[in-house]
Amino acid sequence: PLIILDEPETGLDSHGRGELRDIMEQLAEEARVVIIAHDPAMIPDNFEVVRLDEPQPISARKRRLG
Repeated sequence: PLIILDEPETGLDSHGRGELRDIMEQLAEEARVVIIAHDPAMIPDNFEVVRLDEPQPISARKRRLG
């Protein structure tokens, strides 16, 4: 299965964002999850990140550095 989430954190408070991250990690165990987000902090650390302006995957460590 493929699950696409477009800006899933919109309108959520910090508690809701934490719950959403947990749910996304659970979903990723059974499906491929694509998250479209402007805030890279929203993407769980164990997810592979592909930026549109940098089409190659970047590591979580590099992502945190900007």
